[in-house]
Amino acid sequence: MAVSRVCPRSFVPTVWRVVALDTPRVRRRCPGCDAQRSFRSSDKFRVNAHQRRLDVWLIYRCERCDATWNRAVRERVSPRALDPDAHRAYMANDRDAAWACAFDLVGLRQLGAVVDAAVPVRVHRDVLPDKPFRVRFELDHPCELRLDRLVAQELEVSRGALSRLIARGDVRVEAPSQRAWRRPVRKEVTVIVTPSG
Repeated sequence: MAVSRVCPRSFVPTVWRVVALDTPRVRRRCPGCDAQRSFRSSDKFRVNAHQRRLDVWLIYRCERCDATWNRAVRERVSPRALDPDAHRAYMANDRDAAWACAFDLVGLRQLGAVVDAAVPVRVHRDVLPDKPFRVRFELDHPCELRLDRLVAQELEVSRGALSRLIARGDVRVEAPSQRAWRRPVRKEVTVIVTPSG
């Protein structure tokens, strides 16, 4: 991909929407296999009433033997304290609610879970402009896909070729640190590309 330097004012704004195609896996000891296994979300909730309190779990299943692990979402909560929309979502096994819980990486790690958040993604975007452009990212869910891998994939160049474009300043990142290239894609990061020909 040939590039040329241009005046920053001529950058065409573009949005790349990064859509996760699956939820993160959780590594934990499986009671059925008696070994460390990968568990995936079933996208289903279990809601239990305990006296005047509710417990809500997201059900995970072992990919090897189908044993279950109930990941705590809400514990011993009063029905009155639970948002009615959230309660309906749990009862209906709402996929968006299940994915929001499955992508709660901080919450999972606080439970001591080992999370593999490198999920496959699809990028929804317009055809790449033939003019210099500025990329802003939208993510429905946090992902662990490195920025350099994503940009190389979408520009259809090798990561080595991308590294050379970055070294020349023809592809740049606007972020607090140049280390952003080796870090997961984030909404606050902007990439500038100056194509030619």
